[in-house]
Amino acid sequence: AADRPADVSSLWRWPAVWAALGAALLPTGVAVVAAGWHDLSDDLGASVSPLGLMLIGVGIIIVWFHGVRVCAAAQLGRSGVAMREVVAEFNAMAPFVGADRIDLAAEAIADGAPAA
Repeated sequence: AADRPADVSSLWRWPAVWAALGAALLPTGVAVVAAGWHDLSDDLGASVSPLGLMLIGVGIIIVWFHGVRVCAAAQLGRSGVAMREVVAEFNAMAPFVGADRIDLAAEAIADGAPAA
């Protein structure tokens, strides 16, 4: 069980959702900028275009940040790294993030495989 390739679907699922939501902000921001474009030359300066630019900027940051996470998860999945290696790396970092260590023997027993 520990020698099987690591399942990375949980690493890319939510970042992909967030990247899609960030991408949805881009056309919304463009529409807001286009709607307020004429008001930019108004003497009062009351335009919604800066709000649209903010939406575009936030959307770009969200797509960039979560897109990098999706790409990293996809690369990890393509590498075929074994579950044992992922658990070993997690266990090495567990004390620093306040997480409990993962016991590979218990994991193997839960999967129905003999413990190594």
